[in-house]
Amino acid sequence: MTKYLPIETEHGTLKGRDAIFLDEYSSKDNGDLTLKGEISCSLASNKPKGKWCPYTLVFHRVLAVKITELDTFEFLQSQSGWIESSFCEVIDSNWKSSLIGSTSKVNDEHSVFIIQTYDLVFELVCESYSLEYGLPRG
Repeated sequence: MTKYLPIETEHGTLKGRDAIFLDEYSSKDNGDLTLKGEISCSLASNKPKGKWCPYTLVFHRVLAVKITELDTFEFLQSQSGWIESSFCEVIDSNWKSSLIGSTSKVNDEHSVFIIQTYDLVFELVCESYSLEYGLPRG
């Protein structure tokens, strides 16, 4: 059964439609996918001081990615069960299981993550991620 495990960041878990704003995303030839933007400090469980906190989130060695508009993603989730956190790891992912095989590089050591930003939702199969925050402002 698929489970959604909230990611605990240095500012706690991020929850809410407006928790994560995305300014830009880019990919590199090495498979890294980088997201940059700001989190709403009031929607982080540890409530850092300030209104906004910049972030850079890099998913390393991405082998598969889906990008879905937020309202469409929420509609699809309403049919299969809600995800409570804006950034989570997917345990026992059906999608990952479907990718494992003789013609895919995906294996059991890869992880699946979902990050819901204000406009877009990214679902990724990758080796790991790194998250850095800047100083809160506002």
